[in-house]
Amino acid sequence: MRLLNVYTRRLEEFTGDLCDRPRPEYAKIRGCCEQAIRDGYDYVWVDTCCIDKGSSAELSEAINSMFAWYRDADICYVYLVDVPTGEDPFEKDSAFRKSRWHTRR
Repeated sequence: MRLLNVYTRRLEEFTGDLCDRPRPEYAKIRGCCEQAIRDGYDYVWVDTCCIDKGSSAELSEAINSMFAWYRDADICYVYLVDVPTGEDPFEKDSAFRKSRWHTRR
């Protein structure tokens, strides 16, 4: 398994993989690392970059293990691209309640 170092944003166990790319879809990785630092963690596991998709065995193991990993995690961060920060998710018409995440199946 590879873990992402929250300070360097480098995957450890394998060398040279950097998950801090200047593309908008990597905002979740940057935000996850920043939040983990605030929460006192040194490493995070992000499915986007911590699974070696070139290895069918690792990909299969990860897919079959994700439920247990998320269930047993000390903390689980969720990035919802369509939910702005600072909004009260308990409000009836909040962006959180309207998030497309709630419609995924």
